[in-house]
Amino acid sequence: MNLPDAHTHSSTAASGTAPRFICGTSPADWKQVALLAERDEHVTPFFGIHPWFLNPAEWKEEMPRLESLLQKIPHAGVGETGLDKCRRGIPGLPLQKEALERHLINRILEKGWVPFCQIFTDNEASVKLQQKLGLRIGRDTVYWI
Repeated sequence: MNLPDAHTHSSTAASGTAPRFICGTSPADWKQVALLAERDEHVTPFFGIHPWFLNPAEWKEEMPRLESLLQKIPHAGVGETGLDKCRRGIPGLPLQKEALERHLINRILEKGWVPFCQIFTDNEASVKLQQKLGLRIGRDTVYWI
């Protein structure tokens, strides 16, 4: 069985015939990860903004670049991204959560999938999250049978 290396970064990527998932952690290494994937059929690229490299002043402007990259390379995945509450000196969890939500919702939309979120219209937190993500609340009532 040929298992992929599922957590490799562009600076440590080795060549070979085994499948490898190479993670771009910020705009600084996305181009290098894309080039590695272009040159090596065994590489599946992943692009994201890791919490350690989440720049509060710039990340929203970086998201269109990320979206464009994911559209150009349809077999790419989203990552490395996530939440980190242990490391000091990085943006707090509220900003990390917002970035993670944006990573995921954009990927769902790019794939042509319909994000389905069942909410109660009096649930303010859920409604605010959907609005923040750019989703709209359907006007029709949905009945489950």
